[in-house]
Amino acid sequence: MQERMEALAAPFPQQLVKQRKGSQGKTLDYVEASTVVQRLNEALQGDWSFTVVRTDVEIEEVIIHGRLKIGDTIREQFGGSKVTRHRDSGEIVNLADDMKAAASDCLKKCASMAGVGLYLYSDAAQASPSNGNGAGHPGNGKGANGNGRSTNGFRSREQPQNRSSSDGSRISNQQIAQIFQSAKEIGISQKDVITLANNTFNCAISQLTPEQADDLISMVQAA
Repeated sequence: MQERMEALAAPFPQQLVKQRKGSQGKTLDYVEASTVVQRLNEALQGDWSFTVVRTDVEIEEVIIHGRLKIGDTIREQFGGSKVTRHRDSGEIVNLADDMKAAASDCLKKCASMAGVGLYLYSDAAQASPSNGNGAGHPGNGKGANGNGRSTNGFRSREQPQNRSSSDGSRISNQQIAQIFQSAKEIGISQKDVITLANNTFNCAISQLTPEQADDLISMVQAA
């Protein structure tokens, strides 16, 4: 299981990471659905499946509810794609392509819940602290109640120095897996770990130095 997690969460080669424009003029990193499928195949050796649970075709958008099964573990998410129409007539160009795009979006979101490319969403996680009901990050459900924990589930402590590696090396796949596994064992979400890395080191987890990764692991284990 540990080897699977390491393989799923491993950063992608930079040549496979694409960029697109996001909201507020931001540039967002992403990988294509075919790259995600290849990662799932390589890491899981075929022990996975993706099922479209429901398809809703609205006037301007296709919404897919999908289910990714990895062994006995299930991850579900929603994906969407705008309905493409002819500029002049307003008629739908190819609904099947729009449904395929929505399914691909859904698959990528399900896979990110298993760790695939999760580090690429760190900026989005930092920019959207709300969980949709007006509350902040839930962390492990414990707020600042006198037990030394902050509202994101981590103990308050001095932030480590933003050390840089002398040889320019980056965090290893094993360290990434250890960070998320340590957080999972104590009930802290991956989203909160990503936010912690951004707040502490001002960079995505994949951009940490090995020394910074060790600091982050220590912070998670001490929570």
